[in-house]
Amino acid sequence: MSKFKQTEIGLIPEDWEVVPILDCCVFERGIEVGSKNYNSEKRGIPFIRVGNIAKGLQELVYTTCKEVKLCKDDDILIALDGSPGAVARGWQGAYASGIRKVLIKPNWKNKLNYNYLYFILQHPIVQDVIKSHTTGVTILHASKSLQYIKIPLPPLSEQKKIAKVLDKIQQAIEIQDRIIEQVRNLKKSLMQKLFTEGLYGEEQKETEIGLIPKSWKVVWLGEVVDVKGGKRVPKGHKLVDRNTGYPYIRVVDFKDMSVDLKNVKFLMRETYNKIRKYTISSNDIYISIAGTPGIVGVIPKELENSNLTENAAKLVLKSNNITKWYLAYFLASSIGQNQIKRAVHKANQPKLALARIKQFIIPLPPLEEQKQIAHILSVVDKKIEVEKKRKQVLKELFKTMLHKLMSGEIRLKEVEI
Repeated sequence: MSKFKQTEIGLIPEDWEVVPILDCCVFERGIEVGSKNYNSEKRGIPFIRVGNIAKGLQELVYTTCKEVKLCKDDDILIALDGSPGAVARGWQGAYASGIRKVLIKPNWKNKLNYNYLYFILQHPIVQDVIKSHTTGVTILHASKSLQYIKIPLPPLSEQKKIAKVLDKIQQAIEIQDRIIEQVRNLKKSLMQKLFTEGLYGEEQKETEIGLIPKSWKVVWLGEVVDVKGGKRVPKGHKLVDRNTGYPYIRVVDFKDMSVDLKNVKFLMRETYNKIRKYTISSNDIYISIAGTPGIVGVIPKELENSNLTENAAKLVLKSNNITKWYLAYFLASSIGQNQIKRAVHKANQPKLALARIKQFIIPLPPLEEQKQIAHILSVVDKKIEVEKKRKQVLKELFKTMLHKLMSGEIRLKEVEI
């Protein structure tokens, strides 16, 4: 059984060391080329921004600038500005000034394994230090945190084994990502096919929104729904985290055609009384109208009669000739989204007027066909949810093993891998 010793980073095995990260590593800062030198036509080389390595939040751009810092796909990148602590590999091109390329100093290459370094940078031992030394409000900065980071250093052979185990779990997570992406692409293809060809292979006709089955009708959205806006929180009132029984749904809560329950905020009773008319039912469809217009979905039953943000509207069915899920899926399809994009008023903040929503053109199959189309797409959605849960299990396993391996709670010294 391993013996442990107390160190400045906590208990670690007796045969491990603690090393300041700047003793063994160099953090090479990128160069910002400026947005005027970005292009999306793939001219030049990829330009990697903080948003790319922080959960893939930004579209990849390219640059033809020569004054850049380059990285290869096996280099470790870490963000120290914007989203401090984001760690990534697998990027090749030029990288921005908010990112550092992490290099092992030559005299440490026989003591520190590069793959081990990649994983220890993701551990709370490093991440907590970065967080505690982050400054700024609008844009966060954490470059000064480097001088305070210290890492545990097992024997080199054990470092390699730790990295190998964690790499296997990470590979499994990446496989899940690919599976989820494949199913999402299947859903997109199905939507295109179902909303233009229907289910029965019948003859098609040309309409304002393209080809649809001959037996289908075309209606204005305003003919089948009432469009009603949400309401902002009154001046002087605030949202709270604790469950008061009066949930308030924001655009940031919209997720996967439903609502992410993790961070839903609540109204105090007196606030609710002021805006109690602006609620949404699970029989309605939500649609975002500001910021990122066109996000659509249906709230879950547990949020029945929640208040709705002023940045969204609800579509209340007023006809028995259309079902909510058929309509929600149509609006989420490429055909529906193209109509939304054309209707958005392009200003500093994109805005979708309620009157324009009523003018969307909707293909209307017979009711039974609508239900079948919605059912087919819901089955695909359930498959996506299953695969996302599998990914979450793997992420929890990674987190657990990262802690146990990097603390020496699980030792691999004598294990053959």
